[in-house]
Amino acid sequence: MYLDGLGGDRNTTKAAAWYLRAANEGHGPAQVSLGTMYLKGNGLPQDYEVAMTWFRKAADSGNALGQYNVGVLFHEGLGVVQNSTQAAKWYRLAADQGYLAAMFNLGLSYGSGEGVPEDDVTAAKWHRKAAEGGLSDSQVNLGMRYSLGLGVALDTVVAYKWLMIAGERGSKLGREQRQIVEAKMPPKDIAEAETLARAWLARHGKK
Repeated sequence: MYLDGLGGDRNTTKAAAWYLRAANEGHGPAQVSLGTMYLKGNGLPQDYEVAMTWFRKAADSGNALGQYNVGVLFHEGLGVVQNSTQAAKWYRLAADQGYLAAMFNLGLSYGSGEGVPEDDVTAAKWHRKAAEGGLSDSQVNLGMRYSLGLGVALDTVVAYKWLMIAGERGSKLGREQRQIVEAKMPPKDIAEAETLARAWLARHGKK
């Protein structure tokens, strides 16, 4: 409340005090918020190690955002020794709880073999889950995979569908890649792909 300035002036000092009180009582979202303040140096001294401590407390209690943030800090080597295996482990825990950004990062990990065995089929699986959940970055990644047959059967109709969806939801890369795929497709396939994309957007919206 204090941090967002709702109901009064923005006051990060008071926000930190309230988050600390709740965090010490085991409140996962407060632990994540406190960790984020330390991570960004927002109202508190920037301290990656302390940020990791609070993210880890939240993660250990099952908080998906805490798990994701632990993964990010392991991946970047912030407050801990860089460890891609640990990063992938924590991304997986958050992804299993439906956290879309963790699915995307896990897909990237499998696609590059960073922290896990390289596996394009598994990479595509995680990007598909995130794409279906509405994450534009994974929609673009999945579309490009279908255009290349990378971890999935080559299918320009499905590739165009996902790239169109991403583009309609604001992705510049999605629009650019869609044009590249479109140049290789006959008009009937483009029409089919556009029908599929519009049906998805009608169900899920553009935001």
